[in-house]
Amino acid sequence: LFRRPEWCLIRPQTSHLARAERYQRITVHHAGASANRHEDKEAVAADLQNITVGHQARGYGDIGYHFVLDYLGRLWEARSLRYEGAHVYAANEGNIGLMLLGNFEIQQPSLAQLAALDQVVRLLQAHYELAPEEVYGHRDLGHTLCPGEMLYPFVQKLRDPETAA
Repeated sequence: LFRRPEWCLIRPQTSHLARAERYQRITVHHAGASANRHEDKEAVAADLQNITVGHQARGYGDIGYHFVLDYLGRLWEARSLRYEGAHVYAANEGNIGLMLLGNFEIQQPSLAQLAALDQVVRLLQAHYELAPEEVYGHRDLGHTLCPGEMLYPFVQKLRDPETAA
């Protein structure tokens, strides 16, 4: 896990953030802008800083997601879980945002990303006592293609109680 202070020089604008209460679901996203296969830690950190700047410019107060998985499946701490995310319009309350770098309309998620996604979702489910049905793709909660055609089937498997271990 790369902790926020290791990669981000940008401070959250806490006056624009809502305190989180209880988490009831997890929503999976992709960055969506372009294909991303960055392996270098500094390149990934730059990607995340750019996303953070963009989100703050839109008034989010911070990057919208709580966690990010890069191409190598490394986990990056983004927005503190003390605060609600800003990743699903009108559905951020009680919702952990987990984003994978890449655009999964035009590229396949890496095997490392899929393995890490499975592991992180299972850990969050166990910690917050969430059922498999409480894992969503962004498109389940809004009018969007996110998390992309090539990632969404994996998200559906995470939701399936038969495949959840």
